[in-house]
Amino acid sequence: MNNVDITNSQLHFQPEDNYKKLSLHSWFPTIVGVVDCPFYEEVKEKFCEFYNINDDVDMGMNWSAFHNEKDVWVIKKFNKWVTKNVNEYAKFHKHVTPFECTESWFIDYQQYTHNPWHKHNGSVYSTVFFLVSDKNDSPTCFRSPEYGDMKNPSGVTSDTAGEYRFYNTVSAPTCRYAPIPGRLLIFRSQTEHMADFKTTKKRVIISQNFNQKKVESRMEYLTNNEY
Repeated sequence: MNNVDITNSQLHFQPEDNYKKLSLHSWFPTIVGVVDCPFYEEVKEKFCEFYNINDDVDMGMNWSAFHNEKDVWVIKKFNKWVTKNVNEYAKFHKHVTPFECTESWFIDYQQYTHNPWHKHNGSVYSTVFFLVSDKNDSPTCFRSPEYGDMKNPSGVTSDTAGEYRFYNTVSAPTCRYAPIPGRLLIFRSQTEHMADFKTTKKRVIISQNFNQKKVESRMEYLTNNEY
């Protein structure tokens, strides 16, 4: 009956047959999943011990592929926890699970270094986990797919650029997440993101990419799992 084509059951508005007042429908948002690790101190201690992460040396990029680690119980536990949350994120999008980690690495940022705007092409989901960080350090930022509106409808000037009072979650060109120790961010891999210049003594993040796990029958999996 209603005149809105409902292709997603998790709408943020109630479709009506008639619109006497302006109704705002939110479609195609960028979703960032956020969750804090309940056993963060264990993860921090074991990762730092296993990979020799310390305050004296900043190692930079380390392609450790720790998602394949089977012998260190805490790392294995961490991988299962991240994978569980990624699959919950996938189900929210009604994407056919299960998803599994296919790439993993960590970055031990050197002083005054940063990670410029980039995407994780070739994957469906990606994560950032703040292993060693200071919440007052530079944030991790995400860029809107509509970044760069040349007409400047918000009326932002060079003096007010970057002030979030001009935006809301619909119109903001970027969003920022403080590097809270033990916090996991989950996002679609094609979402542009970056980390600004490191300002504190130590910053180590763990990152992973996820793709669909191969199953014998995708249709059988769908039948046996609720979506």
